[in-house]
Amino acid sequence: MAKKLFALDWRVYAMFEGFCKIASAVCQKFIGDRMHTFGLGTAISTIVGAVQFVGSALLVLATVPKGKRKEALVPNPTGLAYLIGAGTGIAIFGTLLSIYTFALEAELGPRTLIVNSVMVWSAIAGRLIWRDPLGMRQVGGIVLYCGAAWGMIDFMPLDLFLTLPWWFFVSLAVALGNAFNYVCLRKAKDHGVGEPFVQNFWIGLMTALTCGALFLVFLAAGEESVRGMTAEVAELSVLLGVIAIGVIAFIALANVGGASTGLQNAIMQAVYLIGMWLIGMVWFNDPYTDERLMGALLFFPAVYLMAGAKKK
Repeated sequence: MAKKLFALDWRVYAMFEGFCKIASAVCQKFIGDRMHTFGLGTAISTIVGAVQFVGSALLVLATVPKGKRKEALVPNPTGLAYLIGAGTGIAIFGTLLSIYTFALEAELGPRTLIVNSVMVWSAIAGRLIWRDPLGMRQVGGIVLYCGAAWGMIDFMPLDLFLTLPWWFFVSLAVALGNAFNYVCLRKAKDHGVGEPFVQNFWIGLMTALTCGALFLVFLAAGEESVRGMTAEVAELSVLLGVIAIGVIAFIALANVGGASTGLQNAIMQAVYLIGMWLIGMVWFNDPYTDERLMGALLFFPAVYLMAGAKKK
């Protein structure tokens, strides 16, 4: 059974990655609905980071030869510095603020697309730092993405942009923060630290430390809401950490299988966005509009054009 699992085509792993992202976002939605305050989010994020840290450590122990484990987990100083930067950024933007968007009552479909604007910011960062191609193909993808995002907010007149709900701007901040995380992780890979589980080990550790420190600050300030952790929220937080490890695992398996960057992202994002859009409408009463359908349809060619189709 194990051999059959690991022999699956990389396209299947890309789909599984999309399913894991759906599960992660729905889990964040359930947590956000029960979070109520930013302070409680620090406790939730600490649990998520701790689970990622422990789970990734166990996976490194299981997959890295005994004599190379210390070298893998404690990389060179430059690579480690970039991992710490990425871990801190993911703690704030990828975990704490990401969950908080749902406490602000974010709609699943539009929120997913706005957060995924990280692709645009990452493409720009890649051009500025690594001189990645940013030709007509990529620019066309960015233009299509902007059209898709506009569609997801029902082609709202631009002069009303500042009247959008707070979750929209927090979601945009998450996307910008995740672009910073992308730069740090890619820099770490440039310095020899590209193993996904090693990266996730440090991401989990820094999330637990950063959000744990913020939790203590709120506690010392007398913020009573941080004491409002229920068993249900704690269990959901643990589940969210486990799902995060699943996402990393399927990315690693797709890479081993020779994934094509453009197609992998297009498949994963197609599963992710369609799933979130449908779940939002069916389970959480998010509105359907023809404009949002058009936005969803524009998203897929945008992803493919921006990512390209070269082998990693």
